[in-house]
Amino acid sequence: MASSEWRKRVEALGLNPDRDANGFEVIVTTNSLEEYKRWFDIPQPPNVATSTLTPARVAKSPPALLQRHITDYITGESAILDAEVIEALDQRVGYYFAHVSAQAKRIVTKEDPLLITSNTAIREFDEIEIRDGGYIKITVPCSFHCNVLTKTFSSKASSVAGQADQMYDVLVVGRSGAHAKDGNSPQPPAEARAGDGAKCDCPNGGFIGHPASNGSPGIDGGKGGDATAPGEDGEDAPIVFFTVAKDLPKSISFLMQGGNGGTGGDGGNGAKGGKGGAGGAGIKCGVHFAQGALGGRGGKGGNGGNGSKGGDGGDGGKLTILVPDHQKGNVIVTVGAAPGGAKGNRGIRGKGGDGGNAGPNGGQPGENGPPGDSDGQDYQPGKPGEKGSATVNGVPVD
Repeated sequence: MASSEWRKRVEALGLNPDRDANGFEVIVTTNSLEEYKRWFDIPQPPNVATSTLTPARVAKSPPALLQRHITDYITGESAILDAEVIEALDQRVGYYFAHVSAQAKRIVTKEDPLLITSNTAIREFDEIEIRDGGYIKITVPCSFHCNVLTKTFSSKASSVAGQADQMYDVLVVGRSGAHAKDGNSPQPPAEARAGDGAKCDCPNGGFIGHPASNGSPGIDGGKGGDATAPGEDGEDAPIVFFTVAKDLPKSISFLMQGGNGGTGGDGGNGAKGGKGGAGGAGIKCGVHFAQGALGGRGGKGGNGGNGSKGGDGGDGGKLTILVPDHQKGNVIVTVGAAPGGAKGNRGIRGKGGDGGNAGPNGGQPGENGPPGDSDGQDYQPGKPGEKGSATVNGVPVD
């Protein structure tokens, strides 16, 4: 049975614990900034800076700047002490909303991880049980609260080493950037036109009417396309407040890190040169013989395309962890720097095309074409992101 503390917290969000606590997200609204702040229930640290907002600035500031001030106030980054500023914000904003989800018990597994990846969120749980390979992943600003968090492992649990999402129990990370599109690698051109065969003189067939002609030269291969767009930058990690009010396992691990930069696009490979046309066939006309012709020279290979830059890693956010004081030693936090995306690799120059086939009856094959003049150029990898910060019961994590 769910605890009374959890029921009270759910009711404070305007939800019915018996009807609405099903794990589905709902949007709750209020026209009061003070009520909005109570929903998130984030403690304000001592000696916090006072907001510079005034009623006049509230009236003139752009919405994005007001949202920044509101977020700082909600998350305890600043204090708004002037009641007239609060009233001015309520009048200017109109209403505040949050994406809320509540659940009495949530079992988290490898196949069904707890993902909080859309919209600013409030999550309320009475109990969370993390089973073999399960993990919690948060990529948006979030106030996360549960009373009891446990971990269970079966004797048959498989190793998850090397799988980033499953190396930690809780990941507070930015979204990784997408990989850039690679440059196009064109196909080799079609074989060149063959030479005409020799022919006998029509009236009596005993003489050579015209000799065989050489095959046409192969068509040059196309250049590999450049990867024009860089890898996408990783997103910054969010601000998250993670509270376990009553009990947690002997060990719980967190990762705070921005999103990885996306890999740069590879340049396209130059196309192989086209094959030379076959030489025309030779022929015997009475006592006279017309030799087969020379195959055409192969086409030149295309140059390689250039790679593109890897995306930059996102910066870390701010993670505040609150647990029972006697269990703070159970918390292990890694504050990492998100790596930049790998560089896009250069495209390779195309090989020269094959020489055309020798004309039958004494012809010679054509020469192979030369390779392309140059490979494309590599680009540079993305820059790593800056580290964020984390505290456990107010103590900074090194």
